[in-house]
Amino acid sequence: VQGFSPTMNEISTKAASDSAKTSGEGRLKLIVCQGSSCEGRCRGMFNPKTELLQLAETRGSSDIEIEEVYCMNLCKKGPNVRMVLGGDVVTFPSLMTEIEQRRKAFTGIGGDPGVQRVWGAATSILDGAVQYETHGPPPET
Repeated sequence: VQGFSPTMNEISTKAASDSAKTSGEGRLKLIVCQGSSCEGRCRGMFNPKTELLQLAETRGSSDIEIEEVYCMNLCKKGPNVRMVLGGDVVTFPSLMTEIEQRRKAFTGIGGDPGVQRVWGAATSILDGAVQYETHGPPPET
C-alpha cells in the first residue's frame, strides 16, 4: 500500500506507548472507513464508527480517538478499521489475520463482534498487554 514504510520491528507495546505519550502523541486513533461500499456491507443500520464512539463514551477512554476516512481502497473486505499510534500504523500479529496484517487494517467489521475485537485490541495496546508492529504513517486518503 502506498505511503507505508514497513519498519516491521516488533516492539513492546508498553515501551512504545510510553514513548508516544511523552512525545505528546499518545492518543490511539481508530480510523474507520465510511465509504459507501464499506457501509453497504454492514448489517441493517449498523455503523462501526457509531459503535466505536459509543464504546469510547461508555468505557471512558480519552486516549482513543475515532476518526473517519471516506475510502481505504479495501472495499471488498470492508468495513475496515486502521489503528495509528504516535503517527504510525500498527498491526498485531496475535490479534489480526495474516491478510489483515498485510493490509494493515482490521477487515470485515460489519457487526458487533468485529467492533468488540477492534476495541479489545485498542485497549490492549494502551494497557501494554499486546505486542505490535509499526509501519510508518498511514497512506493519504
